[in-house]
Amino acid sequence: MCMVITLPPGEICCFPVGLLVDVSRHFLPLTTLFRVIDGMVASKLNKLHLHLTDAASFSILLRQTPAHAQFNLTNLIAKDPLNFALNKFYSLEQLHTLVQYAKQKGVEIIPEIDMPAHSLSWKHVFPGIIINCSEVASKSPTPENVYALDISNELVYGVVEAILRQVVEVFPSPYLHIGGDEVDENCYLSSPRLVAWAGRHNISSSALTKYFETRLFNMVYKLQKVPIVWQGVVDNEQLPDYAPPHAKPSATRRRLQIIDDIYQSNLADHYAEATVPAEHTVNIDSHAEKAIIMPWKCWKGMALKAALTALQRRHPIIMSACWYLDMNDDWTTYLHNPSLDTAKFNANMSLIYGGEGSLWTEKADHTSAQCRIYPRLGAIAYRLWGVGATLCPASYMSSYGNNLYAIYNSLHQSYYVSSNGSSLHSALSTQCTVRPNTTTSEVQLGLFATQILYSAYVTYHAYLTSRLHIHSHDVAFHLKIVRNREFKSQGEYVPYVSRSQHNSMR
Repeated sequence: MCMVITLPPGEICCFPVGLLVDVSRHFLPLTTLFRVIDGMVASKLNKLHLHLTDAASFSILLRQTPAHAQFNLTNLIAKDPLNFALNKFYSLEQLHTLVQYAKQKGVEIIPEIDMPAHSLSWKHVFPGIIINCSEVASKSPTPENVYALDISNELVYGVVEAILRQVVEVFPSPYLHIGGDEVDENCYLSSPRLVAWAGRHNISSSALTKYFETRLFNMVYKLQKVPIVWQGVVDNEQLPDYAPPHAKPSATRRRLQIIDDIYQSNLADHYAEATVPAEHTVNIDSHAEKAIIMPWKCWKGMALKAALTALQRRHPIIMSACWYLDMNDDWTTYLHNPSLDTAKFNANMSLIYGGEGSLWTEKADHTSAQCRIYPRLGAIAYRLWGVGATLCPASYMSSYGNNLYAIYNSLHQSYYVSSNGSSLHSALSTQCTVRPNTTTSEVQLGLFATQILYSAYVTYHAYLTSRLHIHSHDVAFHLKIVRNREFKSQGEYVPYVSRSQHNSMR
């Protein structure tokens, strides 16, 4: 998965050092994405993972063609009146412009279309495309994410294929992220129609997602792309089976055995006794690349467990665990090194492609996206490029700060301030040398401004502001104050910069 840059008399192979940007929860204008790419260049990152769709919105305006008369793809951008991204989307032409801009900067854009869960935004394409599992969803802390595509409806697969065909026309990356996470199969089981369909097709209740993912994988491979999926398909044992390279076509194929010795799992003639239906099997050429798994759950060791399971099945992985840039932690937090130095990981280093930081935008929009990403992303880039390096080298972060600050100064986008008004790079250097291993708050700017949908939440927010005497627009930081209280006890607050002051700095 490396990006090869040919330079006489040799070439440079750059493995994935990436950034995920969620443009579904809060829409980010094209100008913001251009600046993000500029910052990635300063940070020496080469993969921009665009999370284009989610329950909140579908951010691409697709073409409607005569071949798709049974459904309306242009309705994918339809949104509810209170949606954060109302009337905001990218045209295919705009995305093409973004891809070309990124290419000039040496950045590859990998698109993500999230499914079968996280797909509530698809509901306007045709009636019944989404399973109405409101009772199941009501029990979830994020009910909007539970609603899933009706995998028993053949028209759904026509919609998926039509979407993916238009997406791959715009994004030349050899990889296509297709989501696959947080599927609650109770949503499927709440539909009598789907349960009856599964019975007719001899699909067990525990293999419903696997059926969908298998068809989806085969679809992606036919488009000459390699699928990328979140770790959910591994957690729930829904990862499709790959046919051994020399297997004979038949009604059933034997599953490759998951055995302790991960090297033996390469043997094409090593089978388990259990059989799986042919429709649950992915057929690819022996030289083709298996789907890439992205572990992201950093609690209770779940990401590491998923990573090991994927490696046992000879699937490449890209680590995305714990590096969430929207959490308002200081950049030193992102120098944390997930323990990938065990014997099993080292023995499979060729399958560990790289890693990425993630900016999810439930609590960030275009006014705050960049100050959430930088300078934290520099620490992630340093960790991914400098395997085994010493934590928090002041010289690196100082030069990184100089470079980043110069770029953003030239763009008139000074999104960062320090408590004493000094420049970004000096604040970085001081922060690194004085308190290298603690979470600090010198370089912060909370300008998160979003739509507040519930009056009770507005009241609660006002109460926090009054009670704690903190003047910040950043809701996430308020919650951090309430949870930790350490800042209040130490009398240490994030410096507040008003919107007028911020505008004067631009």
